[in-house]
Amino acid sequence: MFRDTDLIKVVTGIRRCGKSSLLRLVQDKLGSEGIAPAALVSLNLESKTCSAATEDELYTYFRDRIQLESKTYIFIDEPPAD
Repeated sequence: MFRDTDLIKVVTGIRRCGKSSLLRLVQDKLGSEGIAPAALVSLNLESKTCSAATEDELYTYFRDRIQLESKTYIFIDEPPAD
């Protein structure tokens, strides 16, 4: 219903309810519809390999991966606030 609109979509829910799995399913669905892998940019802020520790690093991470010639889908998986 709201796909391909400028609205930001936020998935919320209790811990371990499948939010991360839902994000992966959406990415898989977009990929199966022909969206190029480079247009699907994701970052898991809980991962030990996450390279974005500050606001500026987060901005740079996504800026460097945005596809200027086409739509880019950004997925951010983050831990809940304490």
